Amino acid sequence: MFKPHRFVPKTVIAAAFAAHGLLAHATTPFVVQDIRIEGLQRVEPGTVFAYLPIKQGDTFSDDKASEAIRALYATGFFNDVKIATQGNVVIVQVLERPAIGTIDFSGIHEFDKDNLTKALRAVGLSQGRYYDKALVDKAEQELKRQYLTRGYYAAEVTTTITPIDRNRVSVLFSVAEGPSAKIRQI
Repeated sequence: MFKPHRFVPKTVIAAAFAAHGLLAHATTPFVVQDIRIEGLQRVEPGTVFAYLPIKQGDTFSDDKASEAIRALYATGFFNDVKIATQGNVVIVQVLERPAIGTIDFSGIHEFDKDNLTKALRAVGLSQGRYYDKALVDKAEQELKRQYLTRGYYAAEVTTTITPIDRNRVSVLFSVAEGPSAKIRQI
């Protein structure tokens, strides 16, 4: 049995929310009088302005906002970028990616830590760079590869990321080397 009284109110409410959502996110184009940047900790405002495709005097629109968000994400400096407007002022709110404060190793007996640090630097992971999970995963795979070349096929590498002060993280690679493979008989 069809009950129209249950279906109609839900449809009307959903349509009202959809219309309200569309109106809330659409911005009427205007001429930018000022640009404010909020949330910076290590990145200089000049760096953000250099990457920002919006300047004072430009006409701001939803397309320009989308372009600005894409440009700032592409820098790799930020985890989150939001753009809001207040009158004729554009407010750019950013959340910076944490920087790598320290890289340390535990359980490593087969390799010199300095050589491992050089190998990780070749992959792109070093102290002071921005933390990127994909890069840390790549470094973990590089460590496993180093162990495989030495015959440690059972080596397990675990990465621990610990937040530290001033929006930095500590990266710890814990290694369980296991036994090395040996040839018993030919």
